Amino acid sequence: NDQVKSVFYNAYKASFASEIILTDIEKQAFFEEHPELFAGRTFAESIGQIESKLMPQKQNEIVQQKKAELMEKYGVTIIDENVRNFNIEDLTANIPNNEQIIIESANSDLHKTVADLIVYYDFLPQNKKMAIKNNEILKKYLESLIELDLFYLEALEMGFGEDEALSSKVEMVKRQLRLSATYNIIVADKVDLSDENVKKYYAENIMQFSTKATRKIQTFGFENEKEATEIRA
Repeated sequence: NDQVKSVFYNAYKASFASEIILTDIEKQAFFEEHPELFAGRTFAESIGQIESKLMPQKQNEIVQQKKAELMEKYGVTIIDENVRNFNIEDLTANIPNNEQIIIESANSDLHKTVADLIVYYDFLPQNKKMAIKNNEILKKYLESLIELDLFYLEALEMGFGEDEALSSKVEMVKRQLRLSATYNIIVADKVDLSDENVKKYYAENIMQFSTKATRKIQTFGFENEKEATEIRA
């Protein structure tokens, strides 16, 4: 499950922190290239902010480097033509191409065919499906999945699975997934939200959705009739 993989993915990425080195030359260069960020402050006074800006950039560079190394290690290639031809609006239209390769890899966990993508896409939450508006976005989504799988596999190979703290997080995630699945089976899947049933419920409970007519009356008080007359004039 992707949520379980994410636990190891995040832990593996966090391990890159020890590899991030910011030199004084890099910091000074950033300070000089972005004077608008440090107006009225010296280089020494701006060190903290400079590091907060450069650290995410450095981490992303390491992530991309690691990803490239692992893609080579596992022989991962996205078959662009087959991704472009994948029909995201009508999944059944892809069935004749079931055997075509979407992600090629010597590792069976990474190797994906059109048939695999149909199943995976069909089980995506509706909000994620709506976000994938075209095949270009689909490719970017596949690239993020590849990164997730690569880092997950590498984390396991490096022994992250033996870490007690991570194991506890994984068990917690699995428990939440089981509870969510049980809830859907017992409650959510049995709720009839068809248009007909919604209209019926509305008609039977119309008072819950109605607002009674109200009138706001504003009054003024005066010490005597003369004062009231003067105000009205």
